[in-house]
Amino acid sequence: MCQNNGDLVLQQNNFSRWRYTQDELDDVYRNFFNCSQVITLNSLAPDPGPVGVRTNIDHVDMIVAFQSAQTVIVGRLDPEDAEFDPTNAAILDSNAQILNDAGYNVVRIPMPARYCTVHHTNTCIANPNETRECAPGVDRVWATYTNSILIGSRMLVPIYQDPYSDSSPLPQDVKDRIQRQEAEALDTFQTTLDAEYGKGAITVVPVVSDDMIPCLGSMHCISMTYGPPPL
Repeated sequence: MCQNNGDLVLQQNNFSRWRYTQDELDDVYRNFFNCSQVITLNSLAPDPGPVGVRTNIDHVDMIVAFQSAQTVIVGRLDPEDAEFDPTNAAILDSNAQILNDAGYNVVRIPMPARYCTVHHTNTCIANPNETRECAPGVDRVWATYTNSILIGSRMLVPIYQDPYSDSSPLPQDVKDRIQRQEAEALDTFQTTLDAEYGKGAITVVPVVSDDMIPCLGSMHCISMTYGPPPL
């Protein structure tokens, strides 16, 4: 089985003299990766508010984390966040339904509440204490807990502490929500892994990822393509 975010893939293969259809793209994935089934998920929409950078990276690992051949964790927006961004809440729900219809055991975890960070012209890396309330001139942070990776008996899950630090200017209710979302995400990861592999076989390890997440990726993005060291 292969996965891709269909909207961006189609856009990147739309040229003046030729373009792939969805079926043709699916055939490319099947042939190149030797997978029998291609599942196309829906891309997230831009941030709905007045901020600097509104777009998000269009990779499935920002919203989906496979735990086994039959179980997948999919992000969701909590009610308070969905009220502000109903479009992306619906997109996440539709992706969960697509995977459910494909026969997967779908487990949902929250996406961190929306926040922003200082805009840098020369780097996307954030410094400590640069969390901001979202407004024009600051950049949306597309934080996620699903950008995780399993290494041996450890599941590395990104977390974000700057948004709820004492120095953070976010409203207290948003700070409380992010802390609650983090606790739920980590607990759900552990419970899901215990059910799949046996209690304690795999341990969830939270990794503070505030500096890298504004670069549109975290643990899975920076490590999944690294192979073994050269002999």
